[in-house]
Amino acid sequence: MAVGRPKEFDPDEALDAAVQVFWTKGYEATSTRDLMDAMGLSKSSLYQTFGSKKDLFMRSLERYCAFTGQRERTLLNDRAPDKSFILAMLRGLSDPDRYPDEPKGCLLVNSTIELGKRDKDVGAYVNQRVQGALAMFEGAIRRAQNEGEISPDKDPASLAKMLVMSIHGLKAMSRLNVDRSVLEPAVEEIIQRLD
Repeated sequence: MAVGRPKEFDPDEALDAAVQVFWTKGYEATSTRDLMDAMGLSKSSLYQTFGSKKDLFMRSLERYCAFTGQRERTLLNDRAPDKSFILAMLRGLSDPDRYPDEPKGCLLVNSTIELGKRDKDVGAYVNQRVQGALAMFEGAIRRAQNEGEISPDKDPASLAKMLVMSIHGLKAMSRLNVDRSVLEPAVEEIIQRLD
């Protein structure tokens, strides 16, 4: 039995390159040629390794979310108490220098705006990520209530929904390069709801 020729590229590096293209241009505006050029692959290698453009996009979205999710989990684990995690997340969204390598907004939010209503796979994936964010914030709020940092008369599920929707809105605004002087007061208004 003949052994197939080994891949001459790193699939993870190629996928990271695809993430950057989709993140910069969006799904619709990204061509196969754009992907081939960025990933350094021939058309046949691209399709043999990653499948269709849609398959590659979904894998890129998952990779992006795995990276940002890990960053959020690290922030959560590094912050004590839990309210500090929430405040750091919110204030980071009004700081354009927080992640200087991410001037393109949030790929998940960008994809929601572009495809969420038209593509059932993207819609389902976004919903799954939103449910995960809701659970993460609700847990952090409950722990902060137990520590006396957030009033116990506030409903954790409602606060979590407000936070997730606010964060997604702020991330969408970051794609538009909205000035920090506009974002900071909005963030502080959201933070007041946590008192």
